[in-house]
Amino acid sequence: MNAGSKPALFVFWDVEQAPIGELTRQADGATSFRYLPGAGARRPISHSLPLDDGEREHPGTFFENLLPDGIQRERLARRLGVSDASTFAMLEVVGGDCAGALTVARWPLAVRARATPRPLDEALLRKLLETGVVPTVVSEGLRLSLAGAQDKLPVVLRDGTLALPEGRAASTHILKLPNRDFPGLVDNEHFLLELARDAGLPVVRSVRWPLPAAGRERFGLLVERFDRAGGRRLHQEDLCQATGMPPSRKYQADSGPSLLDVVAVLDAASTEPRDIAQLVRWQAFNVATGNNDGHAKNLSLRREPAVCLAPAYDLVCTRAWDSLSKDLAFGVAEVRDGGAVGPVAWSRFAEEARVGRRLVLDAVAQVTTAVAERATAVANAVIEAGADERAVSRALECVRRCARRALRLAELERPPVRAPARRRPKRATR
Repeated sequence: MNAGSKPALFVFWDVEQAPIGELTRQADGATSFRYLPGAGARRPISHSLPLDDGEREHPGTFFENLLPDGIQRERLARRLGVSDASTFAMLEVVGGDCAGALTVARWPLAVRARATPRPLDEALLRKLLETGVVPTVVSEGLRLSLAGAQDKLPVVLRDGTLALPEGRAASTHILKLPNRDFPGLVDNEHFLLELARDAGLPVVRSVRWPLPAAGRERFGLLVERFDRAGGRRLHQEDLCQATGMPPSRKYQADSGPSLLDVVAVLDAASTEPRDIAQLVRWQAFNVATGNNDGHAKNLSLRREPAVCLAPAYDLVCTRAWDSLSKDLAFGVAEVRDGGAVGPVAWSRFAEEARVGRRLVLDAVAQVTTAVAERATAVANAVIEAGADERAVSRALECVRRCARRALRLAELERPPVRAPARRRPKRATR
């Protein structure tokens, strides 16, 4: 466990037990990881990091993916006075409650003290809304981190009130805050999550959560974590982690993972035979709802109690904002224009993935039809429950347009039904 003169952080499944790995900062600033031999690492932390004898040092890419990315990562780095490439320095501050089951800490004994969740009172919530999650987390000494580019915070929901996990306490939910750059994002996402559930996709549960005055938007989105259960952390990894990609390559267009790469991971790691069909249905839902941000960090593997595809999360109709990309994050057989993804592209994907063509086309048809038929009713129910009518109606308009286009393309590209071949009369034999 001695890293010599190199600064070290330790990686735990459980802070009450011995660490299972070690992160070190190299002379060039890069972060590397190695398993600690004989330290109870009974299972690998990632598909991309199989267990070994501890002699090998691995790139710290998996751990880079535990941190916020984009503008949130830049804000964290500025607040700490470090480079935004300094994974080690940032995890040292915010590695206490991360996605999945791991805890990252400098000194093993320092994280073993029990602590009760800290109430998320109105004053602290106002501070979060006014100054942002990252500056507040750092200034309040909270060791919390969530990957992604949105302003969001791990919280504990107990008896109808929110609190912040401290010490070794695990969060239960994620509170997503309104976004000034994308007004209506909270209700857009809530609508799509409800629509996905109605269409039969496994999906995380969410509720709108009232906030102190936050401009025009007075609600956040409280999302139940699929990597927590009964106060326990359950391990998971996103598809950037599973494929060994940094968060800067979460989009296929940036040389990131493709749908075929995801299929390869599921073939190798998943114990659930229906995961390929679930992946197809997830991508068909993205096409039918105008969600062009379904990238490799918005798709995860749940690694316990068994390895399988996690429920869908972070579903947003991005087509509701003209400034966002019109291309799908994952192409279907290299087709990235959602309006051009039809049976031809899906059939080619099935062939390349070595998956049954009928299975793929049936899954796509089921999801697309469900979206087209149920979107209006789901939107009305969400609005009646209090969601902003303008935000939901704008998303609904885009969803209906995308779903209709997908159904029309399915009709146009439907393979012609072949007439049964006419049997030739048998020749008379002598």
